[in-house]
Amino acid sequence: MFVLLNFCPKILEKEDARMREITDRHFPDNWIIPIFQGYLVDLTIYWNDFVAAKKAMANNIYLENIRKIAALYYKRMKKCQEQLKHYLIEGKLLEEYVLDHVKSLMKLLRDVNVTIRWVMLHKTTKNRQIYEILDKGFTGEEVVDLILKTSKFEQIFKNMLQNLVSEKVNIWEADKGNSYAYILEISEYF
Repeated sequence: MFVLLNFCPKILEKEDARMREITDRHFPDNWIIPIFQGYLVDLTIYWNDFVAAKKAMANNIYLENIRKIAALYYKRMKKCQEQLKHYLIEGKLLEEYVLDHVKSLMKLLRDVNVTIRWVMLHKTTKNRQIYEILDKGFTGEEVVDLILKTSKFEQIFKNMLQNLVSEKVNIWEADKGNSYAYILEISEYF
């Protein structure tokens, strides 16, 4: 959306209502966006030269709202750290548990990665006031700790899933044999 808007400077400059709709829909809590392989754009600075875009961003990205957004992501980060710590206990992630809870484990991975991405992107802001708000909540040690726990969890989870997929045929054959034995046993009673 950001790249397309650069080809429509009239929208960025004069169309307040359209810019308000675009920022509400696409940039409600994101003001740092990646555009290509490590190139980041801080919309609070980049759109300062465009009247309509600046007004639209000011509706979403003001200091009190940034504090709320940062607090939300800080809570998410703490929650994710606790959940990862819970799952990284030796013996917690067993094959049966992974099979029964694959959706919740995938949701956890998605939440952790979204949180890490948001924190890492938005701590690169060039806006001094915003940076000070974010720097108070998210220390480098906490972010690195979350990344390390996440990578360890992802590795364990990936290995478990790979093992389950590679053993799928053997498990199926064993279960089929057990089912046949149970049916024979039941048939003897009738």
